[in-house]
Amino acid sequence: MAEPRIEETGHGSWVLLGDLSFTTVPALRGALDINSADRPRISIDLAGVTRSDSAGLALLVEWLRESDRLGKTITFLNMPVQMQSIARVCGLEAILPADTAAPPPPPPPAPVQAPATGRPPRKGTPRRRNRKARR
Repeated sequence: MAEPRIEETGHGSWVLLGDLSFTTVPALRGALDINSADRPRISIDLAGVTRSDSAGLALLVEWLRESDRLGKTITFLNMPVQMQSIARVCGLEAILPADTAAPPPPPPPAPVQAPATGRPPRKGTPRRRNRKARR
């Protein structure tokens, strides 16, 4: 299990790394001093979060409340799918300011191509060819 840590990258940005669980999150509670951020907008990149349970989500909600209290805006970037799923189940998806792009739609099915003869493909049952009348 990777111990979590948060690192400042400058200009009101941080990166969160490691596993977020009930045993590891308490160490991060005082690690982010939102009040000392020199910008009104804060971003936290979550791409380095390798695993998270609901305690990781609770940490994000705590940081969100603190930023609101201080009149700052916080955005969570690259929220892992696992965290998005927990947020959706807990009803927190709408309140967490996450910058996560929706997955692209699947590509459309490939069109049916005509056989090499240049004729359109047959549909349904094959047609019987006209045969000369039997004698």
